[in-house]
Amino acid sequence: MWTVFISSTSRDMHEYRRAALEACHAVGFTPVTMEYFEAMGNGVTHSARQKIDKADLFVGFWGHRYGFIDDGSDHSIAEFEYRYAGERGLDRLCFLMDMHQPWRPALIDFEFYPQLAAFKRRLAPEDFCDIFGSVDNFRIKLLQALVAWREQHPIVKPSADSQVKHVALTVQHDEVTFDIDRFTSVLATLLAIEHNTIELVDVGDGGHITIALPNEASERLLAMDESYPDLLAQYHITSIQPVIEQQVFHWHLDDGLPYIYLSYDDEDTSLMRRVRKALRASGLKVWTEDDVPESGVSWKSAAEHVINSAAGVVALFSSAAQNSQWMRSELQYAVSRGHFIIPVLLEDEPDDTTTIPDYLGQTQWADLRGDFDSGVQDLIETIYAHLADSQPLRLKALQPSTTEAGVMAMQLGNYEQAIAYYEQAIIISRGLNDRRGEEAALANLGMAHAALSQPNTAMPYLQEALALAHRLGDLYGEIIILNNMNDLFVQLGQYDSAVEDRFRVLTLARKIGDRLSMANALRALGDLYRSMGRPKQSVNYYRQAREVYATLDLPHHVESVDALINTVGEGVSDSLRDEG
Repeated sequence: MWTVFISSTSRDMHEYRRAALEACHAVGFTPVTMEYFEAMGNGVTHSARQKIDKADLFVGFWGHRYGFIDDGSDHSIAEFEYRYAGERGLDRLCFLMDMHQPWRPALIDFEFYPQLAAFKRRLAPEDFCDIFGSVDNFRIKLLQALVAWREQHPIVKPSADSQVKHVALTVQHDEVTFDIDRFTSVLATLLAIEHNTIELVDVGDGGHITIALPNEASERLLAMDESYPDLLAQYHITSIQPVIEQQVFHWHLDDGLPYIYLSYDDEDTSLMRRVRKALRASGLKVWTEDDVPESGVSWKSAAEHVINSAAGVVALFSSAAQNSQWMRSELQYAVSRGHFIIPVLLEDEPDDTTTIPDYLGQTQWADLRGDFDSGVQDLIETIYAHLADSQPLRLKALQPSTTEAGVMAMQLGNYEQAIAYYEQAIIISRGLNDRRGEEAALANLGMAHAALSQPNTAMPYLQEALALAHRLGDLYGEIIILNNMNDLFVQLGQYDSAVEDRFRVLTLARKIGDRLSMANALRALGDLYRSMGRPKQSVNYYRQAREVYATLDLPHHVESVDALINTVGEGVSDSLRDEG
């Protein structure tokens, strides 16, 4: 599957970005994006470089905003992305908004419009694809461009001696109506490969299917399982595992990401699956003997290989597990390798730690005998804390993928899934002691709850993010978070809090010399006092906002505020006449 880097400004192009993601998925491309909160801290250009380095194609589309400018740079992030993609030799498909497309003045970057115009003039003629108008119009034109590009870059059929890899899938389906040929055809489209390059190896019970794919295609599928499980869920694929083969014994374990091995007794399989599901939902990779298909390799060798490469071992202890020779063998091997081991006491155990074998020594343990969810959360935090201490670089590799998955879920309207990803990002950021990452994750989590019309749930996350931004001295971050909180205060009818919020933004904007944010805060105060039925104060703040907009040479903003002054001012005059 081809990987596409999506570039645009964010605040004004939200619906268009969603359309771009949908278009990419529709034709079997994997989209990669950068988002605003990801660009708040230092090193945003470095993050963009890393993503573009892994891309096969660049897609850029711009309207009336130039975008965020990183410290020390003369260009916006959007222009940097375009330039760097060119340096990397990527094909660039670029789209510009039709100047006649109706657009809200608030989404026009008047301050940096000259830079935006100069950037558009610098677009190479061979990169320009088309002018777009509405979201639907853009989606169609992008789809056409992607299909045309894919036709010019066909997937080469593997030769007869090309290496293949067996992959085990679990597919939710109705066994009576399931059409395996149609499924493999859809899978071929998803992976952008020829249908006849997929070989059906086995169809088992419970939706278990084993297929053989060209090696590169199997790696793409496994990568999709890591980064875009929601996309695979649309194809009813619930799990993907590589099949261990003796000649490729390193398969999936050397991808640089940490994973946990889960040791258990067969009688505890049901509880194991609950624990495994919770750990995976937190972003951890988890392997068990249940996940490893049989192969030509001895079972003991396969298990030892998996344990040897694991970042740690979680051992589920019950009365049955105490007598399990297999578990004893696994854990003693883990001890011999110096592995971090967390014993977990299951529901049937008495309230003590005597069931933990002596050979594990005095070790930290987790308890699932009471509140399962609370116990699992403690287990997850313990694992992440261990990874942060022992393998910080490998844990850090998980951070961008969780943020990106949350952003993608938000853009696709999957807000509950976004919440799960952002909760995971908070755990990772705290494990890494990355306070800026934690600030962004908290703010994003708050906005995901806000998108679900849950202002009372969203507000505490935004308040925690705000407090963290204040401690970090992130004044711009404070302004952004306060702007989001203001919308929630209005939804809750807490206008006094909203007014206090706007005055705080005004103070911050003055402190950093951000006159546009000052003007916007003054205008917002006018809006609030108007909603509160206090027209005199409303007009006063509208006039102050107008003065600042005028000094910034923003005529559209001035005209907009003049209209508000006239409308509200008429109400003030009527009120004065009534009093007279």
